Amino acid sequence: YLRNLDAGKVRKETKSAQQYVLLPLWSNGLKDPKNIDVDTAFDVKENESEVYVSPSSSDKIKKMMTRLKEKLKERIKAEKARLLDAQMAKRLQDEEIEQVAARERHEKEDLEKAKVLQQQYDQKQENIDWNIVVEKNEISHYEFKP
Repeated sequence: YLRNLDAGKVRKETKSAQQYVLLPLWSNGLKDPKNIDVDTAFDVKENESEVYVSPSSSDKIKKMMTRLKEKLKERIKAEKARLLDAQMAKRLQDEEIEQVAARERHEKEDLEKAKVLQQQYDQKQENIDWNIVVEKNEISHYEFKP
């Protein structure tokens, strides 16, 4: 197949900023290009058709791949941000729950301390001999009279 290809008929053309490679095209209906039997051989005609292979198609693919990568990066970045937001919200919620629990523990401790102080006060009141207090109070009134 490649034996029949004449390197002199392959040429490059440059149009604007794109390069094209022109290859001859055979179109006689040959089914097996490896079959070089004399009966099925064909004559190569002078550039019956030309095939234009544009490197710009690979550039388009590269651009598409670049855009796809950028979109994927954006999605990954957005997903990371969403996960970080969710983690931050969870952390803030956990901190708030811990603060509420700490506040409740302090209130409970304060209530226990208040109960102990109240019991101590009640015990002091019970231990006071009020008769002595009244007598002292009466004596002090007599002393201060003019």
